[in-house]
Amino acid sequence: MNKQVKHTLIRLASILVGLILFVSGTLKLADPVGTGLIVDSYWEFFGLGFLSGISKAFGFALALFEATLGATLLTGVFRRFSAWATTILIGFFTIITLILWIFNPEMDCGCFGQAIHLSHGQSLLKNIVLLALSAGVVLPFKGGFLLKKRRRYPAFGLLEAGILAGAIFSLISIPTVDFTPFKPGVELAAGLHNESGRNGHERTYIYEKDGLQQQFSLSELPDSSWTYVGVGEETGEVPTDDDRYVILPISTPDGEGYESIAATGDVMVFSVYKPGKGERFWNKLKIRMEAARAVGFTPLLLVAGEAPASFAGEAYLSDYRTLVSLNRDNGGATWFHDGMLVMKWSRTFFPETDELKQMLSEDCVKQMMEEDTRGRIRLEGFYLYAIAVLLLV
Repeated sequence: MNKQVKHTLIRLASILVGLILFVSGTLKLADPVGTGLIVDSYWEFFGLGFLSGISKAFGFALALFEATLGATLLTGVFRRFSAWATTILIGFFTIITLILWIFNPEMDCGCFGQAIHLSHGQSLLKNIVLLALSAGVVLPFKGGFLLKKRRRYPAFGLLEAGILAGAIFSLISIPTVDFTPFKPGVELAAGLHNESGRNGHERTYIYEKDGLQQQFSLSELPDSSWTYVGVGEETGEVPTDDDRYVILPISTPDGEGYESIAATGDVMVFSVYKPGKGERFWNKLKIRMEAARAVGFTPLLLVAGEAPASFAGEAYLSDYRTLVSLNRDNGGATWFHDGMLVMKWSRTFFPETDELKQMLSEDCVKQMMEEDTRGRIRLEGFYLYAIAVLLLV
């Protein structure tokens, strides 16, 4: 093998490994709470449950390091350090996934956060391939991905700035794209047979293209060349195991089931999965609940534990895992319309009263689809920015 071919293969290996690390790290950074849950499952499996208090911080730091390593490999900076650090990191991941493959516990590897799910065997195979490639990157090589020497550090700086900006935003917001079971558009199973609900039938949506209108189910929505018109007729019995319908357990403090309360009308669910907060937290939550009530929402407080006495008669119980899936922000708000999940907000970006009032006056399905589209555009925009930096800087 001549020197030029060897150099090209090493460069391609660095690009491939760097790309996977960059995507994996940024997807985890986009959902730091979900990443913390994945780390929690690892602590539990290895008998380190006492470290659960640092799960989110540890997962966030590891994801940031992973994304940064990917950026160094893609741009060609800090070559020797990044090559050895990548090989050691992937070697560590390979050992962990080998153990998981042998014992096969009921848990997700979390290689790409909660966006892509791999089996233990698939995770192990991926890491073995990456380990082989990264071992090749350890050899000295010249150049980066299409970048001349004078462009590498500016490109790395811009990539790292994008990573850090996205990471900071994710800490004060909720994921721009929701990969939990409680994503926009899903419907509460409790509303399927509600007397004022949908009687177990599937909701359809009307779209128009070239003067032709057609109805689509939620799982078969058309591409962006079609224009949303409105909600169509209900048709077809809903399968009981359909993942478009989720269970939101709600009970009163004395244990009485109350799931249907969130499935009728416009309900603003405020979820607190860690209730051990100070008075300031609860006072602000009370203000947001009153603002929602004032414009026509039915505010509903769900707590994984005990709420302060000032919320007596207003707080209902649910479990931690459900509430952290419902809304990643502790104290965040989720809007349901007749059992359909329309939109979510973190505490930081909860709408003002005028915005809430405006939302109730507009088509909720259209708002749900527009918000979902905006979230996907934000994520896609970030990766397009990264590509532009590598190609144009």
